[in-house]
Amino acid sequence: MTSVIFLGLVAALLLLALGIPIYLVLMGVASTLLVMEGRTIAGLGQHVLDHLRSPIPISVPFFILSAVLM
Repeated sequence: MTSVIFLGLVAALLLLALGIPIYLVLMGVASTLLVMEGRTIAGLGQHVLDHLRSPIPISVPFFILSAVLM
């Protein structure tokens, strides 16, 4: 598992050094790591929706709002 994360980090840094836009780098590395983990790209939407139901993404806008109001 650690070697896969290290490989993803090295790939991301290499692609960024080549001048590829960051959104393409993040999409490519994330997709590659998902496939290496054994998940399918088609299940990515369900995976994102499952994690959006947690209270953490809801708290981020309120945290930013409180910082702005300070």
